[in-house]
Order: sequence, then structure tokens, then C-alpha cells
Amino acid sequence: NLSGHGFYDDGKTAETDALEWVSDRDGTIGQGALVTSAVLSPGRHQISLIAGLPGVQSTASIQIEVLPTDS
Repeated sequence: NLSGHGFYDDGKTAETDALEWVSDRDGTIGQGALVTSAVLSPGRHQISLIAGLPGVQSTASIQIEVLPTDS
């Protein structure tokens, strides 16, 4: 699961609508504060949460490693 949130510059108003989760390998993987069914390809990913609308966005990122499943 992925969960996150964003706030406007006033620090009080939460961004609840314009939240997008993106993998640098797989592209958009979900929208909203919680993503529960992301399927990622094996390998290293930079996962970013983009909050806000174009021109007033903020981004937070983390790197993860997805291991291949045994067949």
C-alpha cells in the first residue's frame, strides 16, 4: 500500500483531490491519498507523490526495489 497527503502553502488546507502516484519505470500507478493495488514491474523504482495542479504542485519521492516473483 502507498499512502500520503499534501498541503497548500498555508499549511492548513489539505489537498485531497489532486494526488497522483507515479513510478519512473511504470508511469502512473494510482490517484488519491491511498493506493492499495499497485502492480509494479521488478527492479528499482522512484515512486513520487505529486500533489496539486500544474503550476502549483509539490512532489515527494522515495526509491524502492521490487523483487521478481518466483514462477
